[in-house]
Amino acid sequence: MSVQKRLMIHIFLCGGTFDKVYDPLAQALVLDVEQSSVGPILVDSKMSGYTIHRVVCKDSLDMTDGDRAALWDALNAHADSPCVVVHGTDRLLDSARWSPRDSYPNTIVFTGSIVPHSLRHSDAAFNLGAAVVAAQTLAKGVWLVMHGRVFSPWLSVAKRGDRFEYS
Repeated sequence: MSVQKRLMIHIFLCGGTFDKVYDPLAQALVLDVEQSSVGPILVDSKMSGYTIHRVVCKDSLDMTDGDRAALWDALNAHADSPCVVVHGTDRLLDSARWSPRDSYPNTIVFTGSIVPHSLRHSDAAFNLGAAVVAAQTLAKGVWLVMHGRVFSPWLSVAKRGDRFEYS
């Protein structure tokens, strides 16, 4: 039996519903710009061997091509290890498809959540855990992991309501 060296996993934060909290003054969900939920989820999960990098903190509807370029620059700077991107789901596919197909030398997994981690019945922790496992086991390339499913963003994938599906 061979023992495989465990690589550092780099987790990149972009904002999105994953990190929204209820603001009673605004009576709305807003992004928590002070602290992401990702760190506490990983601590609670007893995970080690990761780094967290905040790229932007925006609703994905507000992301620009400049934000996507900054994300891909950060990903390319860590091409030696598996990467997970926590991203808003509305424009997640746009960012995953922004880099030329098959241009990444390692595994990148995009994930997000439909319900913020701060609320009951959130899918955030489940999706993050699945993405971390997928980043360590999938082939090199760009992937999307949501709700227990793995998708290639290069195929006919679309967000339909509260889920991603192959078209």
